[in-house]
Order: sequence, then structure tokens, then C-alpha cells
Amino acid sequence: MDRMGLQSDHMNHSALLNAYYEYEADLLRFLSHRLKCGFAAKDLVQEVYLRLLKIKNPTGIENRKAYLFRIASNLATDHIRVEARRAELLRECRDVLIRSENKVTPEREALARWELKLYQKAVQELPPLSRKIFYLNRFAGKPQRAIAKEVGVSVTTVEKHIRRVLDHLAATRDRLETQRKSKSGV
Repeated sequence: MDRMGLQSDHMNHSALLNAYYEYEADLLRFLSHRLKCGFAAKDLVQEVYLRLLKIKNPTGIENRKAYLFRIASNLATDHIRVEARRAELLRECRDVLIRSENKVTPEREALARWELKLYQKAVQELPPLSRKIFYLNRFAGKPQRAIAKEVGVSVTTVEKHIRRVLDHLAATRDRLETQRKSKSGV
């Protein structure tokens, strides 16, 4: 790239950063309102800045304000999705703990270890791509679109793999329940 092109990119990048500084307070208000949390909003405003620094060629950005707010909106959506997943996992854990009796016995611990091994075995029975997609979705908290991009498949394929894993785990759970009922005589 010639000297003029470098200066042009630098000027465009500077203009984008100037727009960030101009709208920083507006971005903070927007994100605070959307997230209902000032601390998270401040973190995401900083993330907007970091994303801007990573842009290689900002020449095609005509409406800088709209571009900044689109980045902020996308970050907020991702943040809300991750927080919802965390809350869901906490609810699931709480439900399991509430349903269980207060006292942990050696028998219950052994049963839990046995069940965990069965679930691990059930997951290992699945194709590697299904396992990877499931892990990225359920444990890494990644949205389906990001997973699709990462593993090089369509969003529909990601959904099918997640459904396959969930169906397989549900069948394993049903077999465990049937075994438990037959052993307890219920």
C-alpha cells in the first residue's frame, strides 16, 4: 500500500475513533438501559472501543454513529444470551439441589458417580462434531450462529446436532429412570 493509502486508512480509523469519543456517553446510556446494569454497560462500551481498534480497513463505514450502535447492540445481545444461559444453568443446579435430600450418603454419591459415567459414555457415543457443537453451545455459551461459523457448517446443521445430543441424553435419562423404578419397585 502506498503512503497515501496508509494516511487515508489512518484518517478513516481516526474518524471512527473520534466518533466513538463523541458518542461514548450515548453508547453508555443505550447499553445501561438495555442491560439494566451500569457495570456491564461500561464493560461493553470498552469492548466497542477494542473492536474498533481491531478494524483493519474502516473505509467502507459511512454512518459511523449507526456502526458504533450496531456493534454495541450486537455485544448487548451476546451478553444477554450468555447471562440467560448462566441463569438457566444456575436454576438447573438449584433445582437438582432442592430436589435432593439434604444429607449426602455414600450410596447417593456412588449412584451420582455411576449416573455421571453413563452420561459421559452417552456423550462419547455421539459423533465428534455433535460433541464439539454441544460443548460450545452448552458449556462455552456460544450462540448457534457463532458455532456455525467456527466449525464451518450452517446454523440449521448446528441446531440438528444440538437436538441429536439432547435427544440422546434424554433417552439415557429415561433409561436411568426406568432402571431406578424397577430397582425400587415403583
